[in-house]
Amino acid sequence: MIRKIFLLISKRNFLFLSFAIPLFYTLIGSALVLIFNVDIDTSNELQHFFIVKKMLYGVLLMPFIETFIFQYLPIELLKLFIKNKQLIIVIISGGLFGFAHYFNNRDYLFSIAAFFAGIIFASIYLYSKERKDISFPFLLVFCVHSVINLISISINFFYD
Repeated sequence: MIRKIFLLISKRNFLFLSFAIPLFYTLIGSALVLIFNVDIDTSNELQHFFIVKKMLYGVLLMPFIETFIFQYLPIELLKLFIKNKQLIIVIISGGLFGFAHYFNNRDYLFSIAAFFAGIIFASIYLYSKERKDISFPFLLVFCVHSVINLISISINFFYD
């Protein structure tokens, strides 16, 4: 059902939703963390960077690498072996994304949140790949991921 909706809506609405859904997810998650004062350990290697380096690393470099490793590669490889089972492919891609983010700061809550973000990114990749009017699904996921990281880093900067 969701697949049909994402394939039938206009390109403009698809692009809007590709940014709006992860943005909404990030803002709700950040609000819940702030409201309930959830302690997510952010004492990883990025804490020692200046904000400019943090932004370059977190907004440009890592989203590009992660989009390649956790969306492009697994999805394209799994599509060779798993036919017509997009849900399985999306869950595997999201699982890899979430699992890798556990090692970022050894936090299960962060890893679970990253798993759901990975599912969103994998879905955007797959749906945009199926659409005839989206030429660069990799670039779209990279841009969405970059915007989400920009917002997350900004929120952490102002509330730390």
